Amino acid sequence: MILRSILCLAAIVAALAASPHPAAAQPGPPSPVVGAARVVLIGARWCAPCRAELASLPDLVAAATPARVALGWIDRAPALARALAGSVDILPVAAAQEIAERHGAEARGLPFAVVYRTDGKPCTVWRGALRPADWPKLERQCNLR
Repeated sequence: MILRSILCLAAIVAALAASPHPAAAQPGPPSPVVGAARVVLIGARWCAPCRAELASLPDLVAAATPARVALGWIDRAPALARALAGSVDILPVAAAQEIAERHGAEARGLPFAVVYRTDGKPCTVWRGALRPADWPKLERQCNLR
């Protein structure tokens, strides 16, 4: 069990540090796990609130800057508007599933977000869709500025 947990954690760190390039998405350059705050939005294509969250993604990216925004959908990578290329990271499905498994019980369903501090450690789990207006609260809660 401990070995499985260590291997899963290593897979998450490697996935977060990588810049996957699925054909359906236009991911941006890799964002280091350590050294930059990051918010990972967990969702799925069959989840209506998750798809609605994508509509506010440009505003969320602007509100969260300099923190990086990443999408981790548990069924397949979402397609992004070309304007978001370079601004949003896309996690591999396996990494999204691992984060959902690790933090999903806390979040109680999709969508949810996990905020990582600059040291790469998770700070908090946000339940429900994350709106741009919610970011200042998370920023204060995690002491990101």
